[in-house]
Amino acid sequence: MQASLTLQNYRCFLQPATVQLRKGFTAFVGVNNAGKSAFMRFLLELRPLLQQLINTDYTRNSLNYAQSYNGCLHVLDQQEVFSNLNYRPIELTIEITTSPEDLLGCATLKLVVTIHRNMTCDALFYIDGLNTKTLGANLIGHILSFTGHSQVNVEPLFDTLTLLTQTLYIGPFRNTINVGTKTD
Repeated sequence: MQASLTLQNYRCFLQPATVQLRKGFTAFVGVNNAGKSAFMRFLLELRPLLQQLINTDYTRNSLNYAQSYNGCLHVLDQQEVFSNLNYRPIELTIEITTSPEDLLGCATLKLVVTIHRNMTCDALFYIDGLNTKTLGANLIGHILSFTGHSQVNVEPLFDTLTLLTQTLYIGPFRNTINVGTKTD
């Protein structure tokens, strides 16, 4: 199974930035202003949204997720999380690719979340590129079923969301390394 997370229009990510998610310890290494800290801040600041996505009763909403969002953690001005280079909403895409047997017949499962500047958001599920809303899909537990098609196990997607809410945020520490030393 492969999982990826793509961000766009969040802080410095005007263009889509994709990170492959794997088990174990992950560190971001790169030049200054590449977005390493911004990506980690995303995992902290938007944790409430990820938890809201996990805990939503999609059966009641028939996968037509559109809700208000209470805002980002540790952010006083909620507009600061949006890119200041355009007026587009933040887009978050989580994509799971695996063998068809693992997802009960499909190969790709995708969740696209759009966070609008008025702090409302909506989410759409895609199965092998098809929007589940247009297929008359219904989610019961972690099994997605839709008219005329087999059922799809979406548990890997919710497992990925859960893991993202449990990530540990360690802010930039380049300026604290020299604390207590006698050199610059």
